[in-house]
Amino acid sequence: MQPLNITIIQSNLHWESIDKNLDMFSKKISSINEQTDLIILPEMFSTGFTMNAKACAEETNGKTMEWLKSKAKEKNCVITGSIIIREKAPSPLEKAGGETGVTFFYNRLIWMKPDGAFDYYDKRHLFRLAEEHNTYSTGQKKIITEINGWKICPLICYDLRFPVW
Repeated sequence: MQPLNITIIQSNLHWESIDKNLDMFSKKISSINEQTDLIILPEMFSTGFTMNAKACAEETNGKTMEWLKSKAKEKNCVITGSIIIREKAPSPLEKAGGETGVTFFYNRLIWMKPDGAFDYYDKRHLFRLAEEHNTYSTGQKKIITEINGWKICPLICYDLRFPVW
C-alpha cells in the first residue's frame, strides 16, 4: 500500500444555499497547498442537514455533481461528501400516457474521482429522531472502493453506528 493523504474539511454551512456553500468550499479546497489523495466534505455539504429535500435536491447531473467533478480534476484527488439527490421512478402507466412516476429523495454519498467517474451509496440508516425517514428513502447497497491500495467503505453519519451492515 502507498501512503494515503487525507484532507477533512469541516465548516459551518450556509443553510439551504447551494451556491454559497459551493463557493465557500471552492475557496477552502483552493487553499490546500499539500498534495492530498482524498478530500472529505460533510454530510449534505451543499445544503446543510435539511428535511426540505423538495426545494434543495438536485438531479445526478446537477450543479453540485459538476462542481465535484471539476474540483476532483483540479486537485487530482478523490472528493467525497453527501448531497441531496432527487430521482424519479417510472410508473407503469407513464408509457401509456398516464401519470408520471414517484419522486424519491436520497442522502447520497458521492465518491468523485479525478477522471470524472464516480461511485455512490445512499444512506441506509436514516436518523429517526430528526425524522429523516419521513423525507429520504433508504439505500440498499454499500460501496467498497480503493485508493492507493487502501480499501475504504465510506459511510454517512448515522450509518457508522451499524458496522455489521
